[in-house]
Amino acid sequence: ATINPHETHEKSPPLDSKDWKKIFDAVPNLAVGVLVRTNSVKRAISYIASEKQKEQCGSKKLKGGEDCIKNLPQKLSLDLKQLWKSIHDSEVKRDTIPEFAAQLSKNYGDGKMFCLTYEEMENGMASQMEAFGKYIGVEIKRPSLEKLKKESSSYKRGSNDLSDYIVNYDEVREMISSGSKCILEQLESQEPKVFPSCNLPLVY
Repeated sequence: ATINPHETHEKSPPLDSKDWKKIFDAVPNLAVGVLVRTNSVKRAISYIASEKQKEQCGSKKLKGGEDCIKNLPQKLSLDLKQLWKSIHDSEVKRDTIPEFAAQLSKNYGDGKMFCLTYEEMENGMASQMEAFGKYIGVEIKRPSLEKLKKESSSYKRGSNDLSDYIVNYDEVREMISSGSKCILEQLESQEPKVFPSCNLPLVY
């Protein structure tokens, strides 16, 4: 089972400390792991794009064969204030969620936690899942991993080069370069890479 415990997540159940204790008591060997995306710019743009996608297709996850795809825009024009807020929220979550999970494990579990990043999964899903299998004490075989990768992958519309995907890219780049050099590197990255967190102001 998976859960996003952050308060901003729309499907997060209202669990308090007593609820978490009950969960860990019910499953004594409960393993704690988190998956985070360290490129907050791409995470923010994916979120904005998925909201527009949901309006057209009724879902944020597509497989590639849906009829509604032909009605989706090939490029995205971004509102600068909305984008900055989304980047800021992404930065907060990538720090808050692992900290919260680590605290849960410390308070109610064995104090251990396994952290996966979206970028490491893109670069080598099989090796990352094998390491996770060892963490939870289950051998995950390569054929199962290849099947998982094939069945769990979503249809990707955007380009890794964001200058090809964002209509007002120059405007976005100017805003980000003036607000955070740390975030600018994420914008310009065209390959999956694990980034350090950036201390962003709420308003650019």
